[in-house]
Amino acid sequence: MTPERSTPARQGLNTDKLFSLVKYINESHIGINSFMVLKNGNIVTEAYFYPYHNAVEYQIDNCTSIVIATLVGIAIKEGYIGSEKDRVIDYFTDIPQEDFARKEVITIEHLLNMSSGMEWNDVSFNENNSLNKLWHSDNSSEFIISRPMVHEPGVKYNHNLGGIHLLSAILQKATGMAVPAYAFEKLFKPLGINAPEWAEDRQNVAMGFYGLCLKLEDMAKMGQLYLQKGSWNGVQIVPEAWITASTKKHMDTPEGPWSFYGCGYVWNMNRFGGYCVKSLKGYSIYVLPRYSIVIAMAGSLLIQELHLPETLIETYILPAAKHMVERNGVSRQEQLDRLLEEISAPPKSKPVRMLPKTALLISGITYGMEPTIEEEKFTFYFKDKDQCKMIVQLYGNTYEMWIGLDGVYRVTHTDAYKGYWENSKVFILEKKMLRGSGEIKYRFGFDSDKLTVNVWASFANGEIGASAGKREQ
Repeated sequence: MTPERSTPARQGLNTDKLFSLVKYINESHIGINSFMVLKNGNIVTEAYFYPYHNAVEYQIDNCTSIVIATLVGIAIKEGYIGSEKDRVIDYFTDIPQEDFARKEVITIEHLLNMSSGMEWNDVSFNENNSLNKLWHSDNSSEFIISRPMVHEPGVKYNHNLGGIHLLSAILQKATGMAVPAYAFEKLFKPLGINAPEWAEDRQNVAMGFYGLCLKLEDMAKMGQLYLQKGSWNGVQIVPEAWITASTKKHMDTPEGPWSFYGCGYVWNMNRFGGYCVKSLKGYSIYVLPRYSIVIAMAGSLLIQELHLPETLIETYILPAAKHMVERNGVSRQEQLDRLLEEISAPPKSKPVRMLPKTALLISGITYGMEPTIEEEKFTFYFKDKDQCKMIVQLYGNTYEMWIGLDGVYRVTHTDAYKGYWENSKVFILEKKMLRGSGEIKYRFGFDSDKLTVNVWASFANGEIGASAGKREQ
């Protein structure tokens, strides 16, 4: 089922407040790439800031964890898992354990409310970050469950995304199915969500806290499912008791930073009521039962902006729910519709300088690169003044994309590209990764039959690769 479209006023929301929210995000250029507001199950505002659009399947980071928590509830209902009181150790008997006496009492519930007592640090962004160590481990589950104990299970909250990945491994062991397949059959298909992409670890276990790709509307559907107590189209997909247990506070979270108001089963409590799940970049789902509102956001926020979505909700959306009376409602809706259309359209082109001779000389030439970057071959075609075509060979596959030379991104597949000539021999390419909300910058240096490439990434805060290549005959 696709939620029906409506207007804010018809659903009892102040249109002016939502107009102001869209206008503020657009003019301030903060890292909110898209958002959707549902009221009474109806989509009342859907905003995509170019080059983002409604077909993008976002890699939703640790919002993935709410899907895992939901599947645990379904698996308990179906008898694959006894209950949330099941011991975690019973699913990993083949893994050597230290602190066995303390770890044998860790339950599935402790993983859900992040009180397992195992050492974990996914807050400090340095070499001590547990997620960084996890990526380099040979066996994800073994790495997580072998963490030393720092306190007794159930007594203290510690944000632990590793525990959510253990739940994914448990689901696979218990159901005998790959988690993406189980999720599609029991959750996504009933919600009308196409089978999404989902990253796996080296043991082919779906990442519990990362790597799931969903459209913005699909994210909103997950929130709406919880608002409707697990029911969808008259079918109880998730037990109502599981929804209730998941969305009440189980643990205090005095140290944050994800929430200072407590957590349930993965869900964080909002400071203004209701509950949410969110990631550092700004992917988030907020559920406000008091107002029958669900908000889904996709972003590319800075770490220090983790709580910006809450501020926007408090500043614009909550007042929209509390102050429903408005003047000139019809005309304001027309303004909102016009603004939503404007922000989703490409901006005006900027003047383009004449292409250097190098652009014409290298046009159509293929350069083979050394294996120090992912791209194996590059071919450029400079025939138009305002855009060019680039063909890339990557892992043996060939991809074609267009690059705006007029300061406007061209959208190709899940990415957007624009570029410019820095001087007569250096071409700069800026790639915006729509799915992952990251940016990559390429510097192409052309010198006779040779090509040098340097690559920088926003998510790595620096250079991630360099390569030299030469013209293929």
